[in-house]
Amino acid sequence: MNTVAFPVVACAVIITLAGCASPNAPAVSAAPSAPSAPAATTESPDSESEPLSLSGKWKQSNSSAKDSWQAITIGKDAIEIYWVSDGGDTRSVYWIGSYLPPKTTEDAYQWISKRDKKKTDNAMLASTDPTKKFTYKDGVLSYQVSLMGTTKTVKAERV
Repeated sequence: MNTVAFPVVACAVIITLAGCASPNAPAVSAAPSAPSAPAATTESPDSESEPLSLSGKWKQSNSSAKDSWQAITIGKDAIEIYWVSDGGDTRSVYWIGSYLPPKTTEDAYQWISKRDKKKTDNAMLASTDPTKKFTYKDGVLSYQVSLMGTTKTVKAERV
């Protein structure tokens, strides 16, 4: 990352986290958008229901800044999260880890993602937590983000 981009990204990250932080928020490390269609498939009498699918692109829906947010991509067996700033012109790795897809049609799901150290160890703004808990319920993906003693729950919706 060049010497000009780092301070810009770092400031955007701090503004994003600090803008929504409560003055009474606990200072702990976490263990670790536009509305969209529901993730669950609709059932028809003639076909079997498919398991809930979380694959695709997601965007942070509770960012306090108009030009910075977290972007999430869930694939077959991995989840990637990026800090996005400058209205989308700058992206920095926050999390790359495992994803275990749901096996049920239920509209709620939780999993523990294991961090991909090879892809995140050299990323300056990446989490160093070995694992991170993700929760999906009623169309919203959520997880904890901690930076500089501030913890925030990120909420994301499909894009």
